[in-house]
Parts: sequence; C-alpha cells; structure tokens
Amino acid sequence: MKVQFDVDKLQKVMTDFYTCTKITITLFDRDFNCITDVGTWQPYCLAIGENEQLLSKCSGCNHDNCVKALSERGVWMYTCHAGVAEAVTPIFQDDTPIAYLMIGKFRDAEEQYSSAQIVTDSAEKYGLDKDKMLNAYYQLPVLDKNCIDSAISLLRMLIYYITNEKYFRYDHSIQFATIDKYIEEHICEKITVDDICNRFRVPRHLLYTTFEKESGDTIQEYIIKKRIRKAQNLLSTTNMSVSQISVKIGYPEYNYFFRIFKERTGITPLQYRKQFKQ
Repeated sequence: MKVQFDVDKLQKVMTDFYTCTKITITLFDRDFNCITDVGTWQPYCLAIGENEQLLSKCSGCNHDNCVKALSERGVWMYTCHAGVAEAVTPIFQDDTPIAYLMIGKFRDAEEQYSSAQIVTDSAEKYGLDKDKMLNAYYQLPVLDKNCIDSAISLLRMLIYYITNEKYFRYDHSIQFATIDKYIEEHICEKITVDDICNRFRVPRHLLYTTFEKESGDTIQEYIIKKRIRKAQNLLSTTNMSVSQISVKIGYPEYNYFFRIFKERTGITPLQYRKQFKQ
C-alpha cells in the first residue's frame, strides 16, 4: 500500500511546531525515507555531513530507532550515533504504521541523552578535528527536561492532528492486483484478513473497501470463489483425487471442501468431474 502525503499542509504544521520549539522536525515514510523536514541544520550536523562514514551511519541510526519506536508504539527518545539527543514516534492509521516523525538535534541539560564523550570518540575514530567537533556540538540548543516533555506533548498532538485531518491518502490503484496475485500464489495455504493486512500494511477498512469496489465481493467471499474456481479447473483438467484437490486449494478437511463445493456449484466434486472432464 502506498501512502501519499500532502507535503504542503504537513510543512505548514511542522513549521508551526518548529516556530514554537526551535527543534528540527523530520517526516519519514514507513520505509524510512525522508519526506520533508523543517528546521535549521546545526553546525554539528554540517560537520557530520563532511564525513561520508559518519553520514552513512545517520541513515542506519534513523532506521534502527524508528523500528524501536514502532516496537514501543510511541515516542522513543535516544542518543543518536553522533552523541546528540533525538526522539521519534510512528504515525498509525487504523493500527497500521504509515510514517515516522523525528525531532532533534539538541542537547539535554541533564546529559542523559547527549554525550560530549561520544563526540570526542567519533572525532578520534574518524580522524576529525576534535576541537571543531566539540565546538559545533556545544552550539546545539540545550533543552531541560520540562522543555523536552513539552515538545514531546506537542509532537503527540501534532500526530493526532495529522491523522484526523487526513494529511495523507492511500493510493491503492495497484493494491487489488497485488493482493489478488498473493492470494493466487498462496491458495493452498490458510489465508486470513489479518495475514493480508500485516503483509501489505493495509488497514482492514481499506482492504474491505477495495475488494468490494473491484470485485463486488467481500475479501472472504472472493477467496472462497477463487478456491472453488481453482478446484473446478483441477477437476476438469487433471486426474488428481478429490482429496488431493481439496488440499491443493487450501481446504485440508475433505468434508468441508465437499460441502462448500456442493453449496456453491449445486453438484458434488465427482459429479462436476464427470460432467466437465476434458
């Protein structure tokens, strides 16, 4: 499922957040790609960007902490690989993660999340000018615990506003074909709505709406019809036993297959084979 964001509207509310807090805020999509950010690149970040090895670690750090925030299902505050404080939280829609909002870079007054020692260690490890790095580090904004807590509260309110005002939309133009292919490839397995939602990261309501729009059936009914058609094809074109076909289309219990096949076609599997065998 693709999610398309209204970047103009998002930048407006993210700018409001930055204006109030002076904390840079960045929006990542669910694949951890930056969509947009608002704020000032601090001298320390510019210094980090001059070193390719350190810069490459930024992406890995963003990814790892977005994943951690997802597992926490809320705001996750942490020390980034370069020694500064950041926080990130997932954005959910219908229990499906669609994006991440990250705030930083700053130093916390209590030095619980920011570390001059990490700055020194990084400078030594990567052959950087230690004094220059520390000087840039100490130019970062310093927030006390109350300011950080307030910023996180505003972040939570911002997420609530974004999701309720629908600053994004789902692009499901290829969703039906993609899921239909998945069902076809896994027809012999147990397929549940939860399985499909989790695999394609699509909310239930969108899955139901898409299938009713594209096929005229609920997804459960669509799967049943697809299995019956598959069984009809195997009965008419192969010499497989009925019990083998039952397993092949995802109904390991023969009696259940027999009953549902007769309900849908009006005849038994063997009668169908006798009538339509090629």
